[in-house]
Amino acid sequence: MWSDLEKKIGDWEKRFLEIRNKKAQDYHKADIDYIKRELALLKEEKIRVHTRLRKIEELIAKAHVLEDDLNEDLCNELSGGHSLASVGESLRKKFGKQLKEDNEKGREKIRDFLEQHYNINRKKSRELFSLLEELNLIHFWVKLPENIRNAPLLWDKEDAVIELGGSWEIKA
Repeated sequence: MWSDLEKKIGDWEKRFLEIRNKKAQDYHKADIDYIKRELALLKEEKIRVHTRLRKIEELIAKAHVLEDDLNEDLCNELSGGHSLASVGESLRKKFGKQLKEDNEKGREKIRDFLEQHYNINRKKSRELFSLLEELNLIHFWVKLPENIRNAPLLWDKEDAVIELGGSWEIKA
């Protein structure tokens, strides 16, 4: 939205400059005066738009910092005083970069580890797991079997159930 508005203002400014600089006899003094006034107004509007854009970008940056702080505080609360980095590092030490388990088994292993390692209850381990997953520090990758990668999207009823494999990636 802002880039479109900025582009339009820039185009108008260029067009007014072209008209103003054109050495032609067919422009009346009233037209030239109008162009001078409008060009000045456009330049002022361009400055205001740039200022608003910078302020919006600052607000977005501050919101990202606040979101990061809140996520860090939530992790600290759920894990009993540990940061996101230390939780991720402990997962990496325990499981490595990948945990080769299916979705449910891997989820249970990671939750059990969080529960035991940080001495927290089941509810907090689920919430901490959800936070880590939401922040994409842990992620489950689905691995499609070779025999269905190039298969059609529609199957018979008997072929509809497919066992999908995969692994958990730990990005700490």
